[in-house]
Amino acid sequence: MTVCLQYPVLEATDVSTLKRWLEGLSRDNFFYEHNNGRWGLRKVQPLSHRYINPHDSWFPVSFDYDGHVITESITEPFACYPENETLKKTVSIALSVMARHGNWQSQTCQMAMSIMQHHSLKIEETTKAIPWHRDASDDTLVILLDDQSQWAGGDFLFQEAEAPVKRLQPKCGYGIFFSNEGTRHSVEPLTVNTEGMNRTILSLHQKSRT
Repeated sequence: MTVCLQYPVLEATDVSTLKRWLEGLSRDNFFYEHNNGRWGLRKVQPLSHRYINPHDSWFPVSFDYDGHVITESITEPFACYPENETLKKTVSIALSVMARHGNWQSQTCQMAMSIMQHHSLKIEETTKAIPWHRDASDDTLVILLDDQSQWAGGDFLFQEAEAPVKRLQPKCGYGIFFSNEGTRHSVEPLTVNTEGMNRTILSLHQKSRT
């Protein structure tokens, strides 16, 4: 059954801790995504992937019978950054919530993650829309890490086949969990009302499970 649900994932303290970690990184560690006008945190492939298949972005994550993370390699591409235990802790929380909603207890999933950010936008600046597309994964969880009151717009749109479009407004600390099977999604433009605003998204993708 296709799903598209929004629910709380991270506590305010978890969001603040991760944001402080990101703000402590040099901007040289981010790349610019021209199509969507966003910045992404760079990944460095670990040796396990770099020489065997350097384009493979999927890493195993194992969950116990309650959906808690036993082991994960999804954060290894970010292991080069200082104090990356902050990232590992926050991502483990999000993975466990995702596993419970996906019913992945006692399973190992092949997963990927990214952090994308509209950075230091000016008052009344309007972002580009992220056009309709489908992620290259079975399921996706996108988590907003900034206060949504700093902008207007930016709604998440989801559609299954020819069904009516479902509209969700992302909320700080909340995740939108959705299936990519027979669906598509997009994000509407947003207009900034706070000088120097950031809009940061943590995305988790699940490709397969055993």
